[in-house]
Amino acid sequence: MAEKLKERNDGVEMLSVNYCYKCGNKVSKSSLFCNQCGYDLRKTSDDFNFLGIELLEENKYQESINYFDIALEVDPDNIHALNNKGLALSNLGRTQDSILFYDKAITIDSRYANAWHNKGDALFQLGKYNEALTCYDRVIEIDPNDKGAWGNKGNVLVSQGRILESILCYEKVIGLDSMNTFAWYNKGISLHNLGRYSEAITCFDMVISIEPNEADAWNKKGFALNTLGRFNEAIECFDKAIVINPNHASALNNREVAYANMTNSQNRNKDNQRQSSSSNNILNYFTPEIISLLQKYEINISGQVTFETVKKKRKYWLELLHPDKNTNKSEETRKMAEHKLKEMNDIYRQLKDYFNDKNK
Repeated sequence: MAEKLKERNDGVEMLSVNYCYKCGNKVSKSSLFCNQCGYDLRKTSDDFNFLGIELLEENKYQESINYFDIALEVDPDNIHALNNKGLALSNLGRTQDSILFYDKAITIDSRYANAWHNKGDALFQLGKYNEALTCYDRVIEIDPNDKGAWGNKGNVLVSQGRILESILCYEKVIGLDSMNTFAWYNKGISLHNLGRYSEAITCFDMVISIEPNEADAWNKKGFALNTLGRFNEAIECFDKAIVINPNHASALNNREVAYANMTNSQNRNKDNQRQSSSSNNILNYFTPEIISLLQKYEINISGQVTFETVKKKRKYWLELLHPDKNTNKSEETRKMAEHKLKEMNDIYRQLKDYFNDKNK
């Protein structure tokens, strides 16, 4: 976002050129006002930056650049004008060019978080994910509570297929702001991608509780319910999304799919009943508490589950989260992986005790 300075310079920085920035009329360097249009020639670099920001916020990107250029002519080291010119260029589709100005700002002030953040956004747009992560990690190093950097880091990790790590980032945002609908929504998407549909639904419910008219959350909740075979509930969600946005193409399509699935569900249910009569159904074999632990441990409970299944999944968690596997990650990511590993180890011990008791 364009940053407005909260403080103004007390001194007046005179223009170093002999023409009026507004009309182009030649003026004396000692002039306070243009003798042709009356323009105040005593404006500082920050003044021109403010004028550029006003145009930037009106989506007048090229016009804003003109003022940022003037601000930089008055003061080439104005990091805010450099950053804002980068934003304007990015909005004009000149993403690669914008990075040059973020870099200039960072060169002047290596702890200028806004420029690091915007550079990360630009690199993300260009598909340079590792470089974008470096930028977001730098922002987090400067300000560990920067929600935007954590959220965008999670988005980059999703693009890299590092879904579990993305969830840790979204959880960090939620820890800083429990009402952050973007983090809840994105966490829900990541959980859905991992097949953890019930947990995903919980996230979408959080979004809806905060923003009841969030059509995308209703749609995604319906999609998860449809995946779980809860077709009536899914259709209700799609209906609500369509009421909010009658042109929601995804919800319209998903509702048709849910109706088709519901039409065929009777035959599938009959097959499932026959299978249940010949073998112990997993829902009857395990207690609800154990089923919940198995789901959190990301074990598919639709088939046969034994302690061997649990041990295989433990190997997966160790491969993913063990400190030796994360030595090249940021310190914050290593800490989150360590926390997640402790959680998984606790679940493993509970499941191990359960199976040991069952086998006695």
